[in-house]
Amino acid sequence: MAKRKITVPDHPLKRARGDQTAEDLTSAKSVRQQAEPYRIITAKFPIAALTASWSVGSNRPINSQHVHRLCQIFMEQGLQREAEENRLLIACSRDEVQRMIDHLGEGGDRMGTPPPWPFFKDWEAVNGRGAEIMVGQHRVEAVKAFLRKLEEDPNEGSHWWICDIYDKDTLPPRIRTRLRANRVGHTLPDNHGQIWMELATLAEQDKTLFQGSSTGVKKEMLETLGLSGCVGFPIRRLVTLWKNNSWRDMITRWCRTGVGRSTFNISLWDNMARFRIDDFWFDPFDEVLKTISKLSGGLDKAVHLSDWAALVRLPRPCSSSNMHDLFYPNAPTDVLANLSDQGHLYRRSGFLVGLEHGHYHNAARYVLGNAGQEYIDIQALLRTGRREGKILSEVISHVTRWINCEPTKVIGRENNKPQLWQNFIPALTIEHNSQAPRKSRKLQRDLFATVEGRLDQLEGSLGGDIGDDTYLERFKSPTWRDILITVRDAAGGQLQENLATLRLPGPKSTLYEQEPALIKALSFAVGGLPWVRDNPALRANGCIEELMRHISPIVIEWAAQNSQKGLTAQTTGKVPRWPLSIKELVEKQLQALTRMSVSPTAAMESEENPSVRTPPGISLAAGVKMFKHSSAVGWACRRREGAQRGTNRWHERVSNNQIRLVGSPPPLGTCKDSGSAASPEHSR
Repeated sequence: MAKRKITVPDHPLKRARGDQTAEDLTSAKSVRQQAEPYRIITAKFPIAALTASWSVGSNRPINSQHVHRLCQIFMEQGLQREAEENRLLIACSRDEVQRMIDHLGEGGDRMGTPPPWPFFKDWEAVNGRGAEIMVGQHRVEAVKAFLRKLEEDPNEGSHWWICDIYDKDTLPPRIRTRLRANRVGHTLPDNHGQIWMELATLAEQDKTLFQGSSTGVKKEMLETLGLSGCVGFPIRRLVTLWKNNSWRDMITRWCRTGVGRSTFNISLWDNMARFRIDDFWFDPFDEVLKTISKLSGGLDKAVHLSDWAALVRLPRPCSSSNMHDLFYPNAPTDVLANLSDQGHLYRRSGFLVGLEHGHYHNAARYVLGNAGQEYIDIQALLRTGRREGKILSEVISHVTRWINCEPTKVIGRENNKPQLWQNFIPALTIEHNSQAPRKSRKLQRDLFATVEGRLDQLEGSLGGDIGDDTYLERFKSPTWRDILITVRDAAGGQLQENLATLRLPGPKSTLYEQEPALIKALSFAVGGLPWVRDNPALRANGCIEELMRHISPIVIEWAAQNSQKGLTAQTTGKVPRWPLSIKELVEKQLQALTRMSVSPTAAMESEENPSVRTPPGISLAAGVKMFKHSSAVGWACRRREGAQRGTNRWHERVSNNQIRLVGSPPPLGTCKDSGSAASPEHSR
C-alpha cells in the first residue's frame, strides 16, 4: 500500500504582514479570494484540536442558544461538513502544518485510495497545541453536542470537520478581521461590542488605520469590516464615536469585558456622548470595570452580563448565607466550612463559567469580604440613559447661565466637543485659580447628586428668562432651591445679582435631607409611572413633592412599626434568626425612623407660617391617623375659599414645600363650606 505524498503549497504571492493596500480591499474579489494566497492547505481536522482563543484580539463568548439552534439544524439536515461553504477557517503557522505533513509521510495516515483531504488526526500530539478557529466556533460546539447525543466515541474518528488552514504569521490583519466577521448565513452575527473590538484590535496593530476625515474613516471601516451590505448598520454613529477620543478610549476598555461587550450599543452610546456630560456615565462605568477586575482577579472577559445581573440582585449588605446561595447552592455544611477543598463540586451551574475553581472561590471571598459593595445595575442605567442624559444636560446648560453669560459655542460637526462643566471654569477661576478645572468638574458631579431621583420634577421647567420677575418662582420648589444652593456653595460670588441676593430658607431642603432612602425611592418610582410621567399636570413643579409630603408620615410609620415588630420577633425567637449584619442594618434604620417620629416638626415645619406646629402631645401615630381621617373625609376642605381664620384646622396644611399636621379631626360629617369653630383644646 503506497504512502500518499502531501506537500505544503508555497504560494509565490505570499506577502509580508501589512503589505496589503486599501486598493486590494476595494477590489471586486471576495475576502476569501483575497485570503487565498495565505491559505496553506485544506484538511480534515479533529475538532478537539481546535481552540476558540485568539493570539491576536479577543474572541466573543459562546452563545449557548445559538449552539442549540445549530445542533437542531444538524439533527434535521445532517452535518454537511464537507461542503465548501461550510468549512471552518482556522489559523496556525506554516511550520506546524509542515510537521503534520511530515508525520503523515512517516505513516501517520495510510489508505489504499488517497482521500480528498489529509486527516490531521494527531495534530496535538505532533504540535503540542491547538489551532485557532477564526470562523466557526459555534459550529464546533454544536457538532460536539450533536455527536454526544448520538453517543459517538471521540476516538472512533467522527469528531472532525473540513478546515481551510491559513498562515497566521503572514495573513494581513485587515483580511484576518474580515474573515472573522460574521455577517450572514448560519453564523451568529457580531454584536456591536465585537465589531468595536475588531476595530480596536486592527488599530492597535496598524496606527495608520481609521485616521483622517469622517468620510475616509467611514469608507475604510465599511471595507475592512465587510459591513457594506449591512442595511441599517449605524456606520456614521460608529465613526463619530471612534473619532471622539474620550469615548473611544472608554468604549475600548468597556468592550474588553464580557459585560461591556454585551451592553455596548452604537446608537445609544452615540446619543449619550452628544450630551457632553461624560462623567455622568464614565464614573459608574469606571466603578463597574474596577469591580469586575477585583472580582475576577483580572480575568475581565470571564465575567458576563448574566453573572453581573446575579450580583446586582444580591441583598445589601450581603451575608455569608447570601453568598453561599449564589456561589455554592445546596452545598452541605461541612463543605461550606472549607470551600477551597470541595466547594467546586457545588458551583452554581452557568455562573462565572469562565473562572477556574481557584478564581471562582476568590470571587466568592471578594463578595463576602465586601458585603456592602454596590453592584451598579448597568442595564437600568443604560435604559434610562438617553432621557436622563437629556434632562441633566439641560440642567447643566441652564445653570451655566447663572455664572457665565458667554458659554463656549460648539461646532455641530466637531468630534471632541468641550464638556459642559468647562463653562464653569471662568467663574471659578476668580476664587480658585489653577484649581478651577477640578472645582468645576466637582460642581457638575455635585449637581448630579443633587438632582438624583428628582429629574421628573425638573422636566419642563428648564426654560425662562433669568431677568424675568417670574423666574424666581421656581425656587419655591425644594429641588430648584437645592440646585441654587449647590451653585452658591461653589461660585456664590459670581451668580447673577437676583440669584445672589435671593433669600433662601437655609441649608438644603430639610424634608428631602431627612427623608429616608425609602421615601426617596418611592418618589422616584412614582415619578416614573406612565400615568404620572405622561401627564404634564402631575409632572408639574412640586406635584410629586406634595404627594410625598402627604404620604411620608404613613410610610415612615409603616416602616418603623414593622421594623420594631421584626426586631421584637428576633428577641423572642419566633422567627429564623437574622445574620448579625442584617439585624444591625434594621436597628440603624429604626433609629433614623424613630428620630423623625420624636420630632416630626423638624421635617414638616411650614416655611410660610412658622407659627404653625404640630400641637404638643400629638404623636406621629396620632398624626398619621389624623391624616388618614382627613384624606377620607375632608380633602376638599383644605382648598375652599370659604375657610376662615377661626375654622377648625384639623387637616394637614400644605405649603409650597412642606406639610404640617395641625389640630385634630372633627367628627365625621362636620366639614362645611364655611368651616366650624375651633375647639379650645386645639386652638393656637
